[in-house]
Amino acid sequence: MPATQKATLRDAASDDRLVAAGLKAFFRMAKGWKLDDAEQAKVLGDISRSTLYNWRAEAPSKLPVETFRAVSLMLGIHALLRKLFPGAPEGAMAARVRRVGTLWFAPTQSLVDFVCEGGPIAMDLVRRHLVHEAGADVV
Repeated sequence: MPATQKATLRDAASDDRLVAAGLKAFFRMAKGWKLDDAEQAKVLGDISRSTLYNWRAEAPSKLPVETFRAVSLMLGIHALLRKLFPGAPEGAMAARVRRVGTLWFAPTQSLVDFVCEGGPIAMDLVRRHLVHEAGADVV
């Protein structure tokens, strides 16, 4: 890609190095948050369990754009939580994302339940909320 062209999400979702690194980081985050297979499959776009197991064993060379977007959003959420709660052990982070009522806009759900049910739209809402809470300068 020429230096003057901007990379798009579609380009990133087709870059085998980014896909492999993103999935590896996602599965590491999912383990720390204690997401079960069904939750991981749901977050990744309602993929089948066999696809989930295959991706864990070996990352594909590319992902559907929406799946890559979900991975990116979830890693952004994780990074923002780390910024808000520096030094928090993984167990405490897992408890925090499972606590009901943590999000003012989803008072009857945990963060995990909210993003599993709401998909990328919910993930983006959570990320934007955390950006505001963290005072981060990202959009």
